[in-house]
Amino acid sequence: MIGHSGAGKTACLKELGVDHKTADMDAALLRSLLPCESQAEASKGLALALSWLVSHDSRVVTVSNCEKMLYAMRIAKLATRHRDQFASFFLVYLHKPLAELREHLAKPTAVGGARSPDGVQYTINNYARLHTLYSQLADRTVDCSGKAVKLVAAEVSAIRWAE
Repeated sequence: MIGHSGAGKTACLKELGVDHKTADMDAALLRSLLPCESQAEASKGLALALSWLVSHDSRVVTVSNCEKMLYAMRIAKLATRHRDQFASFFLVYLHKPLAELREHLAKPTAVGGARSPDGVQYTINNYARLHTLYSQLADRTVDCSGKAVKLVAAEVSAIRWAE
């Protein structure tokens, strides 16, 4: 799954009975292993991310929001590079409208942590640009408008097996 911070990706993992500590790319790869500062580091991050996605044994995972890595992933996917790797997983964008995202970002994370005010503001300020990026990467989009996590998780699960 891909999507804005606060879109409900971790909550969806929990609803599906998937351990977020192993199925969330940032948690599993300890964010520091996903270099994101330079373009060269983004390429390394892309290689690591693709390798992790291809080899992960969970039925559903969340992809890091490391933007440079996501842009590298978009470029590679649109240029049909790493075709075999991209063919082995399915990117589902959990799209939550900005008004609902604002409300969600005011609450603690799905694992009970506080959200960084700077991170919240960044997500809100860059919503449109990130929406474009996620839309370009996604194989499918789940509209999360007004939906409970249980329904979103059911839709993600249904997509996973429909393709």
